[in-house]
Amino acid sequence: MSGEEKSPAVSQLIVGYVREEETTEGGRCRASGSVSLIKSGPNNILVDCGDPWNDAELIYALQTEDCKPEDVTHLIVTHGHSDHCGNLALFKNAAIIMDEDLAVGGYYRKMENADWKIDESVEIQKTPGHTTHDLSVIVRNTNFGTVVIAGDIFESAEDLKDDSVWSANSVNVEEQRRSRRRILDVADYIIPGHGPGFRPKDHL
Repeated sequence: MSGEEKSPAVSQLIVGYVREEETTEGGRCRASGSVSLIKSGPNNILVDCGDPWNDAELIYALQTEDCKPEDVTHLIVTHGHSDHCGNLALFKNAAIIMDEDLAVGGYYRKMENADWKIDESVEIQKTPGHTTHDLSVIVRNTNFGTVVIAGDIFESAEDLKDDSVWSANSVNVEEQRRSRRRILDVADYIIPGHGPGFRPKDHL
C-alpha cells in the first residue's frame, strides 16, 4: 500500500568462509568474514567489510544491490579481526562503528546510549566472547522475521551442534556462550561470520 514504510531488507553480500590450505611452508588457513547490507529507510548499513584482498568482490556485490561504497551511510564492524574490517578505507562517507567508537569524517567519539539504535528496526548490541569487543546487529520486521548479524559469535550453522567449532577461537567461552543464548532468544534468522545465513530452528 502507498504510504506504508517498507520493511528493512537484509542481503548477505559475501558469504564468509574458513579454508585450510596446504602451502610449501606448511598448512595455513584462508578466511574471510561475511559481509551484509541492510537497507532500512534512507540508510544503507554495511555490517563488516571483508578482508583486505576482496575489495573488488565487495564493490561488485554492492553494485548488485544498486549501491556504491559512497552510498553506505553506516559501517558496523562486529570485531577487529582483519578478515572482518579489511576494507574500511572504501567507506569514508559512512559513520563507522567499531567497539564503542563512532568515527565520522575522521573525527572520533565514544558511542552514547542513544546511538546504539540506528533506526526503529536496526539496533546494535554488545555480544562479547569471541573477542572482548564483539558487536551484533539486530534487524527487526524483515521478510525473514528478526535477523541477527552475529559476526563470529556464530561461526556457521554447524557450530550449533558442535561447540568446538567456535570455542577454539573464543577469548572467553562462557561469555560467548551467554551472548549466543541472547541471540538465539531473539533471532529468526542468523548471519554468521563464516557461512551462509540460517534459521536456528532448522539446526537445533
